[in-house]
Amino acid sequence: MNRDYAIPEFVGPRTLVAACSYSGNTEETLSGYAEARRKGAKIMTFCTGGKLKELAQADGYPVVLIPGGLSPRAALGYSFFPIMAVLEKLAFLSPKDREFDEMLAVVERIQARMDVAVPENENFAKQLAREVYGKLPVIYGAGGWRATVAARWKGQFNENAKNIAYWNAFPEL
Repeated sequence: MNRDYAIPEFVGPRTLVAACSYSGNTEETLSGYAEARRKGAKIMTFCTGGKLKELAQADGYPVVLIPGGLSPRAALGYSFFPIMAVLEKLAFLSPKDREFDEMLAVVERIQARMDVAVPENENFAKQLAREVYGKLPVIYGAGGWRATVAARWKGQFNENAKNIAYWNAFPEL
């Protein structure tokens, strides 16, 4: 994942770049797309439309349209799963690597337990919301993907709850 205006130096004709922007107008993504195109990379785009869709179609690159009308943070699944499907089709992942059935079952179980209709005394999400309300959350991840989860949580507090939060990662111990 690259969330910068510049792309890594190693990107070239033997690289597959997945340019993802929910709106299709994210400056960093458009800049990365232009640089990847200039370097001759293979490019796929994932967006709801916007400039990214226009450029990719004009340049002859594949466009995977994801449903619009949501906030970008609410559309994460619509962005994630198509990329995984493409990686499987290109044989970068095998179906067993994805373990989609198990992952979806876990997500469905968690969603059912945290649904808005579930009362607070049985709903961990509501309990956590009450516990951190009016406080400054500081979230730590244990490195690797856990650091990414900590950063995502921080973003969720900032964007959804309009609450300042901080995150960091423990170094590998």
